[in-house]
Amino acid sequence: GVCQASAAPLLDFVFTHDDSPPLGIEVDWRLPPKVVGLISGRSGEKRGIRVGDEITHINGKDVKSFIYDEILAQFPSRPLMLTVKRSRFLAQNNDISFVEISEGS
Repeated sequence: GVCQASAAPLLDFVFTHDDSPPLGIEVDWRLPPKVVGLISGRSGEKRGIRVGDEITHINGKDVKSFIYDEILAQFPSRPLMLTVKRSRFLAQNNDISFVEISEGS
């Protein structure tokens, strides 16, 4: 976009043959699809996907152009590229919240 300062960053995550399925990403598929959970130790988490990321593209194609079954069919393919939009809040707060919570104990 033209207005880079206010736009949330788009990040590309590429999964290769080393990343065996499942990726361990739980997604709420209502538009825009959003990552709502991550399974610890799976490729999604290891590659840096975070809860709250919005999936905008799969292998370079806009998710809005897929039906749900087509999206699921893409996920086992390798290489698989997921493009996500990360809100600024997520981008800045790099696990800081955990520190704040544990300080009160």
